[in-house]
Amino acid sequence: MKLAVVSYRHYFALEVFQSDRPEFQEDRSTCFLRVLRERLAESGIELVHCDDAAPEDVWGYIFINHNGKYLERLERTGYKGRLFLIVFESALIQPDNWLPETRCRYSAVFSWENPGGGSSGQPERFLFFWPNPLSLEEQPLPFSERKKLCVLMAANKWKRRPNELYTERFRAILWFMKHHPEDFDLFGYDWNLSLGKKIVEYGRNAWRSFRGTQVRPVDVSPVYRGSVSVKKDILKNYRFCICYENAENFPGYITEKIFDCFIAGVVPVYLGWDGAGRFIPEDTFVNKRHYPDYESLYNYLATMGEKEYNGYLDAIGRFLSSEKAKLFDVSFFVETLVEGMGLKQPPAESDEP
Repeated sequence: MKLAVVSYRHYFALEVFQSDRPEFQEDRSTCFLRVLRERLAESGIELVHCDDAAPEDVWGYIFINHNGKYLERLERTGYKGRLFLIVFESALIQPDNWLPETRCRYSAVFSWENPGGGSSGQPERFLFFWPNPLSLEEQPLPFSERKKLCVLMAANKWKRRPNELYTERFRAILWFMKHHPEDFDLFGYDWNLSLGKKIVEYGRNAWRSFRGTQVRPVDVSPVYRGSVSVKKDILKNYRFCICYENAENFPGYITEKIFDCFIAGVVPVYLGWDGAGRFIPEDTFVNKRHYPDYESLYNYLATMGEKEYNGYLDAIGRFLSSEKAKLFDVSFFVETLVEGMGLKQPPAESDEP
């Protein structure tokens, strides 16, 4: 029996499943697909990419975020099997994940959204937290061996929608570049703008400044250190990581960003859903909400001694070894999928399309 995944093709490259390269173990999509494929194989179920099997040979399809074009293709074939939606992206990034008219086309929906009343006529909903490879946790470097105070790791992206935090990231980058570039490094892709794009962005920044809105970083060369393939190998060398979600005010939205820090043994400066402390102890991170400006945040970080810093690391270690942290582990996520799809035992032959 085959279960097909509607996702980017490169998630199913042979090396993803055959190689022990750290980037495949760390990436949230490839790490959960690796574990899911092994878990399903125990029950004789083959996990394949959607392009590698005909619909008549597939018991069900898992969509990693809604893909309207592919779903329409399936519907045109008259496919009658099971359809599952995994909602990773928030309404900020992918609004159609959240539309009732989208969800009603699926047999079941897996989502991180905060528990609450579901709408009538909607498919069954299974709650999860973003999967994290907690087994990759490293022994933190000693306080004295940290190469620099602070790091920020994010792509150069932006969305003009309510609740976005890209603007706050820009604000942090610009402040550190102006005031303390010696204590700050930036990693990620799409920060190396061409000359033409820089000219355009400088012009747009002039207009943003005139309107009183936040300008964006253009030339980040004083602090930019490139992109990376394995995040924890970089993060572990810093004392703090400015770790902001893409969005705030989405209940239940806790992504991999804070766990990248925990796994690498770096203390996060976190900003996201204000209810995150219900699931992650607040003594494991520096809450940006407690600091109204970057001057006060910097003063706190820069003057923190080894004893206080190690207190954060100890709290992180206790959390990662606790039952509470298991909710965020990739194995728990996979079991949620298996159970929600009814695959604890393989479906009977009569259930296949």
